[in-house]
Amino acid sequence: MREPEGFKVELHEGVPKMTPPPFPAHQRASGDLLVYFDRIGREAYHDIGVRFDDRHYRVPDVSVIRMGSTASDDNVQAPDIIDIVVEIVSRGSVDEDRVVKPKLYARFGIPEYWRAERAGDDWSVLMHRLEDGRYVLVRTVLLSELVREAG
Repeated sequence: MREPEGFKVELHEGVPKMTPPPFPAHQRASGDLLVYFDRIGREAYHDIGVRFDDRHYRVPDVSVIRMGSTASDDNVQAPDIIDIVVEIVSRGSVDEDRVVKPKLYARFGIPEYWRAERAGDDWSVLMHRLEDGRYVLVRTVLLSELVREAG
C-alpha cells in the first residue's frame, strides 16, 4: 500500500491504520529525544518501521537500536534489534499509545517502552521496562530535564 504524502501506514492485526503527519510540537519532542539519545551515545531513529510479523507493522516515533546491533539500510527493522521504542502521544493516538502499542511491543519482547505526553509547555516522559511480559513504570521525567541531564 502506498502512503499518501506525509502520512504513515501501520498494520495492526492485519488491518492498515493511517496516521496524519505530526504537529510541530510533536516533531520538536521527537527531535529532542533524538538529541538526548545521541548525547548518551545511543543509536536512535525517527519513524523507522518495525515488522513484528505478517500482521503487525508499526512505525514508532523514536526507536533505539540495541547495543551491538545495526539497523538495516531499508526502512523495515526486525524487533530483535530494538532496545527502546518511544511513542509521543497526540490527541488522536491516546488509546493506541497507552494501551494497544505497549501490549504489542511487550508481546514481541522490546525491553523498554517510553511514552511522552504533554505537560504544559513541556513533555512528561514515562519510562517503562519489560518485566514478566508487562511494562512497569520505572521513571517519569520532563523531557527538558532529560535532555539537560545528558549535557
